[in-house]
Amino acid sequence: MKHKIKLEITVNNDSMQCIAEYHPRGYMRAKNDHLDISPECKILNTLYMLAKKRGVSLKCLNRNNCVSIIVPEINYEAILCVQDYRVKCRDKVYLMITRRGNLYIPVKLIKA
Repeated sequence: MKHKIKLEITVNNDSMQCIAEYHPRGYMRAKNDHLDISPECKILNTLYMLAKKRGVSLKCLNRNNCVSIIVPEINYEAILCVQDYRVKCRDKVYLMITRRGNLYIPVKLIKA
């Protein structure tokens, strides 16, 4: 079952709280655990633009219960944290835009 969660996002020392939906693997045929983040979360506009056409594969690091998505070509780093959860990702993540227009980020949430 999907869960609405509050996400703390930091980009270049700017911080913003956004609402996202967490979809566990298997829910609505999801192949991976992932977050769907609405385009209303303006702080992630750069990631939306990169993922818009055909999606994009980016470097991801696990840091202090958060994940950091990095675009080295433009010196961009987005840090995503969820209160009361540990967020985990693989070395590379494939970001894309869903049919509903949300940003799809494959991460796993683990209750802290």
